Amino acid sequence: MLLELYGFEPEMGHKEVGGVKAHLSDAGDFHNIMEQLEIDWHYSNALQAADYELLARIFIKEIFRMHGLEVSFCAKPLPGVAGSGEHTHVNAVAYLKDGHKVNLFSPKDMTKDFLGVIGWGALMGFMKHYSLINPFISVTTDAFLRLQPGFEAPTHAVASIGKDIHTPSRNRSVLLGLIRNSESAVQTRFEIRSPNPHTNTYLCLSAAYQCMLDGIEYAVKSGHTASELEKEFCKGYGEESEYLEKDRVYRCEEDIFTSYSSEERDRLFGTPPATVYDSLRCLLHDDDLIPILCAGDVFSDKLISSYAHAMLDRWQMELSERIIPTNLSQIRNVVPFHDPTSSYDVALWKEIDTIRNHLAKDTSEHVSIFKEIRLAIDAKNLRELSKLQQQMNSLMNKMTTLYADYGANQL
Repeated sequence: MLLELYGFEPEMGHKEVGGVKAHLSDAGDFHNIMEQLEIDWHYSNALQAADYELLARIFIKEIFRMHGLEVSFCAKPLPGVAGSGEHTHVNAVAYLKDGHKVNLFSPKDMTKDFLGVIGWGALMGFMKHYSLINPFISVTTDAFLRLQPGFEAPTHAVASIGKDIHTPSRNRSVLLGLIRNSESAVQTRFEIRSPNPHTNTYLCLSAAYQCMLDGIEYAVKSGHTASELEKEFCKGYGEESEYLEKDRVYRCEEDIFTSYSSEERDRLFGTPPATVYDSLRCLLHDDDLIPILCAGDVFSDKLISSYAHAMLDRWQMELSERIIPTNLSQIRNVVPFHDPTSSYDVALWKEIDTIRNHLAKDTSEHVSIFKEIRLAIDAKNLRELSKLQQQMNSLMNKMTTLYADYGANQL
């Protein structure tokens, strides 16, 4: 209601799939109530949309505070529970001299083509260069904790356009979905599913449009029809392409998590970044791609370099000052309480304790993972730091799972 009063024209606000079931206390009170809510509002131009997001976040937080509730905009507030996405919808509109507006992504005939030439070019540019866009979308450890298989969060750069011209895209496992209505050309747009509530929308949109422009330029100059561009975008693995990479698949209408193994996903759609360093690396080392972002006056080499180094500094500080202390506190709460006569419990605790010590305990023969991470930060060895963070995350998840099994087995 408040958003409506401020002219946001909210389209929906409802309970989403994520959440934690509330518990009823002995006194009859509910506690531990946690729900995921979806709120969206009417479209506007790119700059105004980014402004609206900041205002909406303030309004939402203050309304909840008025009612004694808290709001988290974290991408993954709790492990094992669906995180918080921020699906960003984009298209391109031409304002004609006669006052009319034209959706440039839409085809001339909505019953024959998914997209027009400009729409296909934009889609191809976005998908080909997503490695340049992702550093402005997923640039925190929290963001990568959300982008995991099994929670309707995209892990790989692949798109869905719909099973056919009459069947809209409903694939919730992809990075980008084509939203269209055969009876309304103005609604044609892309839904980017990877952003989270802490994504900087100004930078996200800037990078996305720069890469889409590169694809649009190819599509227009190539002279290809919409049908020819569709065929190129929907190519199979290993097929040659004038614009897209040969050994990549860019379209999938199946659930990629149930239809493909982890190895198959990486082979077909490309191996996704796993850490902040992996995501930012192309901004620091790929001189061939940076000119795509720097075309025009949106980005500059200096701005991109400054941004990348600032995000890397924040990543290292977060690891050192928040993530390791939080993990250490969790490890200290992992304590034995089993019957020493149970050989199963003894063996299970031994495995848990081995992981605990490997993560956090230094000895004369062994340096813990936590210590190795701090040493890598001091040495500015970011490649090694990225590997160590992945190793730490894997061991923490394994320890947590084993300890849950261990606790459930106690009488």
